[in-house]
Amino acid sequence: MESLLHKTCEICKCYFVKPYHTSLNMWKKAKTCSRKCFHIRHRKLMMGHSDWVNTKSHKKQGQTLKRLYKEGKLINPNKGRKFGPLSEETKRKIGLKSKGNMFAWKGGRRITYQGYIKIHSPQHPHHDNAGYVPEHRLVMEKHIGRYLIPEEVVHHIDGNKQNNIIKNLLIFSNNSKHKKYHEFLKNCVRELLNPLYK
Repeated sequence: MESLLHKTCEICKCYFVKPYHTSLNMWKKAKTCSRKCFHIRHRKLMMGHSDWVNTKSHKKQGQTLKRLYKEGKLINPNKGRKFGPLSEETKRKIGLKSKGNMFAWKGGRRITYQGYIKIHSPQHPHHDNAGYVPEHRLVMEKHIGRYLIPEEVVHHIDGNKQNNIIKNLLIFSNNSKHKKYHEFLKNCVRELLNPLYK
């Protein structure tokens, strides 16, 4: 029972009345009673359900598509759909494409906003979410012959965070000792500069 003032919702089958602020053109297009029903209808339309009330017809339709595909009458009925896990070969091909040919790939080397250089090393036990490890930690690990514990801190002697040669690096067992070292350096600088201001 459709009229200019009320319609039946396609999802919940209830009657709904035209809101006073809706134009006649918008009202003619309206198919649902609420935002919730609109989103349900939209999702089902996007998934390809033209008649979502009768699920048996969908199963028959899917079986028909598969049969036509096997007979060679359809090119790809599942184009754009995601299926189970990828094979190792496919993962390798995708990895080669994404790392070697993508414009954003910089050879596995990036500079953070703090100024540190990070190296792509996804096999490292202490890598970040993107698979990167700070270069100064890698250099120190190579020098001492073991992985650093997360509590250990590597310090740059000259203050240049991108100068990662081994002669420029010191290792501290924890951040507390690292901060004490910085306090010691500040006190030394104060004592050296203090006579100049007297």
